[in-house]
Amino acid sequence: MPFPRGIPEKLAGDNAAILPGGDHAMSNVESIQKRIKELSPEELAAFRAWFIEFDAQAWDRQFESDVKAGKLDSLAERALRDHASSGHGFNRAENSGALIPSSLP
Repeated sequence: MPFPRGIPEKLAGDNAAILPGGDHAMSNVESIQKRIKELSPEELAAFRAWFIEFDAQAWDRQFESDVKAGKLDSLAERALRDHASSGHGFNRAENSGALIPSSLP
């Protein structure tokens, strides 16, 4: 997702403020926070929309990576065991293949 127009320049600001070293040097995060506070309401709305999408995509990539690496396998297995032992599972209907509750009231 492209960055909203005009906002990169506002966030970049004075690069001297983000250079490392010295007690008075501002960190990159602090510099970005300061710049965000200076955005107009319209720019802030555009940035917020962009960041929500950016963050969601980053989360999706991390989740997919964790799934591929097997990091969630034990949790999935436990959830399936717990669900199966609850007696409220689902079975496939014999001819249709549709999922139906295994126990009806």
